[in-house]
Amino acid sequence: MKPHELAFSPPEEEHGFVAIKDSTILVLTYGPRGGEDYERDTYRLSPDESLKRFIDQIP
Repeated sequence: MKPHELAFSPPEEEHGFVAIKDSTILVLTYGPRGGEDYERDTYRLSPDESLKRFIDQIP
């Protein structure tokens, strides 16, 4: 991604963000994922699990 680009992840899709240099990411959400319910609706992948899934998708 380049500065100021937007990424969208549809509901129920596993997604993650790996930065290759120091970065800031702004996450916007609405509905049941907003506010205090965010963590209740979040399943965290371990860094190793996330990286393996990413690498497995590279052609």
